Amino acid sequence: MHKRATRLTLALGIALVIGACSSGGGSSPSPSAAGSATGSETSAPTTATSPSAAASGQTYSGNGVSFQYPESWQNLKLTGTKASTGSQLWNQTYGIDGVNFVSVSGYAINVPITSDNIDQQKDGIGQQIAGLFTQAGGSLDSGPTVETMAGLPALGFTGTAQSPNGQSVNSRLVLAFDGTTEYFVNCQYDTSGQSEIVSGCDMVVGTFALG
Repeated sequence: MHKRATRLTLALGIALVIGACSSGGGSSPSPSAAGSATGSETSAPTTATSPSAAASGQTYSGNGVSFQYPESWQNLKLTGTKASTGSQLWNQTYGIDGVNFVSVSGYAINVPITSDNIDQQKDGIGQQIAGLFTQAGGSLDSGPTVETMAGLPALGFTGTAQSPNGQSVNSRLVLAFDGTTEYFVNCQYDTSGQSEIVSGCDMVVGTFALG
C-alpha cells in the first residue's frame, strides 16, 4: 500500500509535453504529451524577467532558474496535447515552430526525490513516462537513465509520439529533482528540426541553473 501511494503522488509531478504551441508565452494548465506550437516573442511570466541576449544565444531567467537557448528561437505557447498528467507551476517554451521546440516546466511533487532515493523511484517514474508516450500514440525508446542537471539528480528518457495533427515526433525528456520540486525539460522534434533541436536541447540542459 505504501509503495502504491508513493507512485500516485509522484504522478502529480510528471509531465510529458509532446506537441503543439501557439503564439505567445505562458503556461499550460497541466502537463501533457503530444501537442503543437506557433510563436512570436511575448512577455515572460510575471515572476520572470524577459529573455535577454547572451553571448551564446538568449537567456531565460525567472521562476528561480535560468538557462540559455539559441538566439534564433521564438518564445512559444503550448496549446494542444494528446496525453497529460500533473499540476504545473510554470512553463517556458522556445523553439523553431509548432512541433520543434524545447519546453521547460516546474512542478511541485509530494514525494521528495534526492540522490539517495532516486534509484528506488526511477522504475515507478519510468512506468509513468512510458504510459504517457503510449497515450500519445508512440512508445518509450530508452530510459530511465540516471543523469544530473544543474547538479541535481535527474532521469533521462527518449521516445516517440504522434502530435495532435498525426505527425510523428521524437522527444528527449530530462526530469531533475530538488526535493519536492521537479524541473521538467521536453525536447521535441521531427526530421526537419532534429539537428537544431538536439543541439539546442543540449544548450538548455547544460546551462540550466538554479537562482
